[in-house]
Amino acid sequence: MTTARLDPHPAAPPDASSAPGRGEDPDARLWPVTDARAWFGVPGRFTRRLLATTLLAQSLIVFFGALVVRGFAVGAGEPERGTVALWVGGGLAVGCLLVTGLLRLPGGVVMGWLVQLLTLASALVLPSMVLVALIFGALWVTALVQGRKVDRIKADAEAAAGEQAPGTTPDDGEDPTAR
Repeated sequence: MTTARLDPHPAAPPDASSAPGRGEDPDARLWPVTDARAWFGVPGRFTRRLLATTLLAQSLIVFFGALVVRGFAVGAGEPERGTVALWVGGGLAVGCLLVTGLLRLPGGVVMGWLVQLLTLASALVLPSMVLVALIFGALWVTALVQGRKVDRIKADAEAAAGEQAPGTTPDDGEDPTAR
């Protein structure tokens, strides 16, 4: 018994909103990148992983930046200022780590944007943090955009696998137990 093979690259319908599973429940499907909700909503699983990785690396760099500021302050004979800078920078680093856990919540991505802005604001104390803020800001945006694309592709693949006849594989169209 053979069945029709599934096309791995099906043509998109002329109106994407008429495709099965699209347009029925806007919250059930991931939003396109051009939609403002994609920048602030609850991210998909892969997007969360990318964002969390970005924030983890950012927390390390921010903490090292705080250590540099402390060293400069102690070298200038202002150890109190260095201690404050270390606590504030360490707090921002811990904030980066805390936001990784908040990414599952509706306000998690917004908190991530806030961390990006605070990292940029840290350039008032250590000017080289502008470069750090630009790099991690670009990584943050890239993680949002590319992560959403991967999440959307995975959701479409899972939906296509769910439409497949039970007991068949897309490779041969035959029942694997019939051999």
